[in-house]
Amino acid sequence: MITSLQPRDYRARHTSTLTIDVRSPGEFAHGHIPGAVNLPLFSDDERAVVGTLYKKEGRDSAVKRGLNFVSPRLNEIIERATQLLATSHDPSSREIVIYCARGGMRSKSIAMLVACAGYKTYQLSGGFKAYKHFLRQEISAYRFILLGGKTGSGKTALLPKLSACGEQVVDLEKIACHRGSTFGALGYYSQPTQEQFIVSVLHEIAGHEKHRPIWLEHEGSRLGAVAIPAELWKSMYHSPVAYIEVPLAYRKEILQQEYGKFANNELIECTKKLEKRLGGLATAAIITALENNDREKAVNLLLEHYDRAYDYATKRNTHNTFFKVDLTTKAYTQWATHLSSFGHQISDEIRRSHPTQGT
Repeated sequence: MITSLQPRDYRARHTSTLTIDVRSPGEFAHGHIPGAVNLPLFSDDERAVVGTLYKKEGRDSAVKRGLNFVSPRLNEIIERATQLLATSHDPSSREIVIYCARGGMRSKSIAMLVACAGYKTYQLSGGFKAYKHFLRQEISAYRFILLGGKTGSGKTALLPKLSACGEQVVDLEKIACHRGSTFGALGYYSQPTQEQFIVSVLHEIAGHEKHRPIWLEHEGSRLGAVAIPAELWKSMYHSPVAYIEVPLAYRKEILQQEYGKFANNELIECTKKLEKRLGGLATAAIITALENNDREKAVNLLLEHYDRAYDYATKRNTHNTFFKVDLTTKAYTQWATHLSSFGHQISDEIRRSHPTQGT
């Protein structure tokens, strides 16, 4: 028996079921539900053939050709589904959720096959498209606190510490595989597609509680090649910012630790991309410092640029409310504990100012 599963109900049980995406490998690579496993009904070429037939000759011809492609692989599909379930997070479970692009014939046909093999089978209603639409609609129900501060303040490293304090946290840079700055791609091989980034971010947010705020880093609208989902950016645009003030000496240490592992030539290539903003003289000075292995001087020059840029952007920012937090100790755990307490004060102030928000 196949049970239709609505997107909202699916998100609530996402972690307890095996999710199978039966779309083609190309569709899956473009964007899929996080944690899903690809068990394609058609290859990319086969999907193209079936799609062309559907447009030119109609549904019946497309279905017949599709059956010709799939029939020899029916046993293989069942065996693969069984293997996936055996190696899933809960091998004792016999529940499988299956989806395709729009909850049509592809997922239904595989769901019927899997159900006949004795598994509790769900078909995601509306497929991937409906799930993404659900995530986009949900975002307005959440509240956020943005963690802000100048370059080198250790914001990214603070996020897991906040999570350890019991706070709800989403690391946008980790999902984007990019730190957001000109040097942000260092250490990463590639970024997700825009489609995958949107779904991954919104999916993670939707797994949190709505009555408590979620901490995000105070970012620009883009992280490398990907843009923050429009619905989330709209919320971030008006969210409170916990602006952390960290001593300059600590910031220099943090930057040395974070970027010291990269080769000078990598740092120089990134610096060259800043020439329009820095100017030729400043860029040349930083490159010379790196070539001379004088990283302290390079960090000082770069911080002058980034601090000016951050101060300028902050002064022009009239849409976010900034709450200054002074962090003077040299321990992330203590910083996180202080921020967590401060976050509750921010939330209380938001509720007093906007009694209906977050209820």
